[in-house]
Amino acid sequence: MAEQMVSMTADQLQKLLEAVVVKMKEPTDAEKAQMEVERQALIRRQKEQAELARAQEQRSLIRRKNCPHHTVYNGKVFWKWGGQVHSDGLVHPVCNICHTEWPPFSAKLLPDEGKQGVGFETANPSKDQLTSLHKASFPKGCERARCFVCHPETANAA
Repeated sequence: MAEQMVSMTADQLQKLLEAVVVKMKEPTDAEKAQMEVERQALIRRQKEQAELARAQEQRSLIRRKNCPHHTVYNGKVFWKWGGQVHSDGLVHPVCNICHTEWPPFSAKLLPDEGKQGVGFETANPSKDQLTSLHKASFPKGCERARCFVCHPETANAA
């Protein structure tokens, strides 16, 4: 077989090389199968994570609804709230029984603006009082999407 000389222009050579590069970059059938397996695994993991998040939110809601947030000693009610003033100037109350974080309120509503601590031990606030403090701090509603006080349609209140 005699060798033949092929002549082409620079533009034709460029197009030929581009076509070769495109063909070389295409995944093989084995690579395509592996990519599909990985894609299905990613979809499965995302569904599992979403389901776990829903279950965790449901547990949190049940815990918040079923917790009395107080104890009774010698006929006197002691609300079991703890909390602290954060750098954003808000008090973030937490129930010491069920560990539910109640919506925050402004530290400016505290007697000394929270400089000496929150003082829940002596004030003994109820969940209704904490809800009122939150509403007073955010009369137009807060920006927290998961706030069950301002956005009851997204989360059921306790």
